[in-house]
Amino acid sequence: MISAKAVRFDDDSMWVDLSGGRTLGVPCAWFPRLLNATSKQRDAVEIGRFGLHWEDIDEDISIAGLPAGRRDQTAKPLPAAPVKGRKRTLKGYVGEACPECGYFTMVRNGTCLKCDTCGADGVFVN
Repeated sequence: MISAKAVRFDDDSMWVDLSGGRTLGVPCAWFPRLLNATSKQRDAVEIGRFGLHWEDIDEDISIAGLPAGRRDQTAKPLPAAPVKGRKRTLKGYVGEACPECGYFTMVRNGTCLKCDTCGADGVFVN
């Protein structure tokens, strides 16, 4: 069974050191409570046998779910931008999914794309 040994954060990712020597990094955008938490709140993680728990922000994350790409299961996903119509055009969405959060809220930013949902940028457009 895989278990967590340590957890740390950088500006936009959570890094989990796993038993067996591997380290897994996931975007904080996958977990809005962590994304909006203070450094002190993030550091108050309790590492359990099967998961991670943050009491102050009421967040629980399964260790088994991280490699499977499971995001926050309680958050309502934002609706995808309509395929056709004036609303999508007015917002400037290009119809591509964000590689970080998966939402279809990418807008042009010079020769790249930027996500209106999680802020990921630097996706090159041909």
